[in-house]
Amino acid sequence: MLCFIFPLFHLSVYVLLLRAYKETLKIMTAKYRQGKRHDVAEFLKQNCTEWSNNSDSNISGYIDNPKIKLKTLPQAQGKEINKVIDDLKAALPNITPKEVRRFYMPYHEAILLEFKEQGYQQSFDYMTKLLDFDEKISEKTPGSLSWKKPSLKDQQDFINYLTNGFIASEKSKREGDYFAQATTLLDMALFFQSKTWEWWWIADHLYQFALSIAKLIDGDDAKTITLIRYLYGRFLCHELQNPTEALDHLNKARKDSENKTWNASAKLGLKQHCIFKECNILLYKTLLIFVRTERLQNPQSALKACIEAVERATDAGNIEYTNEVLYELGKCYIAVNEIKNALQSFSKLLALAKRTSDIEGVCNAHMELAFAYKHLSDSDYTEKHLRMCRENAENFGLLEKLADAHYYTGEHYLSQGKLHFSTKHLENALNLYSRLDLTREADQARCIAGISKGQERIQKYIDLLLRCGEYDENATLKLCRWKSYREIFWIEETLDTKSDLEIQHENSDTLSSSLSSTLHNDQATSRL
Repeated sequence: MLCFIFPLFHLSVYVLLLRAYKETLKIMTAKYRQGKRHDVAEFLKQNCTEWSNNSDSNISGYIDNPKIKLKTLPQAQGKEINKVIDDLKAALPNITPKEVRRFYMPYHEAILLEFKEQGYQQSFDYMTKLLDFDEKISEKTPGSLSWKKPSLKDQQDFINYLTNGFIASEKSKREGDYFAQATTLLDMALFFQSKTWEWWWIADHLYQFALSIAKLIDGDDAKTITLIRYLYGRFLCHELQNPTEALDHLNKARKDSENKTWNASAKLGLKQHCIFKECNILLYKTLLIFVRTERLQNPQSALKACIEAVERATDAGNIEYTNEVLYELGKCYIAVNEIKNALQSFSKLLALAKRTSDIEGVCNAHMELAFAYKHLSDSDYTEKHLRMCRENAENFGLLEKLADAHYYTGEHYLSQGKLHFSTKHLENALNLYSRLDLTREADQARCIAGISKGQERIQKYIDLLLRCGEYDENATLKLCRWKSYREIFWIEETLDTKSDLEIQHENSDTLSSSLSSTLHNDQATSRL
């Protein structure tokens, strides 16, 4: 009997313990959840410290010695039951007031309350600013049925990351370590920069927070703020595509990093040149984007920016960048009608491209020099550079450049009235564009070639019109057949017109044929 009773006794004790635990939870819930959902949070806000201390003391022994193995009720002897029950109660999971409040309240609101309770006012301000901006973004981008823009307040992982970062940053501030504070905020900005585009606005704010703190640093020769300015300018150029705002940060970083060996390799995790050189490269690229955008509408501003871009490319020490910016500079000079300066720029480009064996650059330089001389109405030099462009493109197998050279040569000869030459070059361009599957360029070449071919035939067409009427019914018939069936009229004119030599040759062939026939008949008669 005892073998059955003893296990039942253990089971009944366990059931009683479970019921007592549930009753305790019900009593606590009834006491602290009367009417409103947030009453528990308000209670915890008032008694947070006392409850936290009591909860920690109950399990301190088990935290200090985690290797202690607890007995279960079936393993306990009769005299050990009360002790095992107490041990099991003490080993229940410790839920802190913070965790309870985070469960019952919206997570971000609980975090803001914690900042206030712990006196982290700057962290509270930073987080509030981010959450407010997040709310504005959510209102402006409602999303769609298939996609909804993620909200910061719904991302607990990101909120936890920001919370830990802001607290660490403010602790550094309390210690007077502005370098550590700015570095922490910079690392947080780089973290969100590495995420998808929906979170780049957080990185933008964090960069601004880091800049404001870095201005307070003394004694590091402006190294920290220069690094942050460079990384922020880089972020604005690459991710946010905002080159106008990036210019100010990059120019300041370039100025402060001149003759310094500072670099951002450690922060970015990739090999970088010194900040001075990297700033020059970014400034060159940013200015070039501005130049190409503004050249048609505002050529003077584009020219000014392009001159500065030449200086930045030179400071960067990259020949490829220098070639590109000289090309753009020449086009800017043409846009403001300073043709002589454009010729100087393109001549520098040609010399530099030849020195570096840049064949495509050589072709581009010859082509642009031809356009510049055409603006000066200098046909000889225009044709010379077009010919040299064709020769270089053909010698090195640059088919697209060769097609362009034929096309622009054809256009030039067409404008000069040299129709036979223009048609030939335009037809060559059409064939090359077709081979390269450049449909738009091929259609354009086809149209201009048709115009050139038509200009070759227009005089014969006018003569045919003048002959039409009651005096020459044959001319009228030709014109009608051309209009109705596109039956060409100029070939027939050529075929009907025979030279004296052709007539003499035909007569000689007829005479020799007649003599041969006569001789053959005489021989046949003699045989008979």
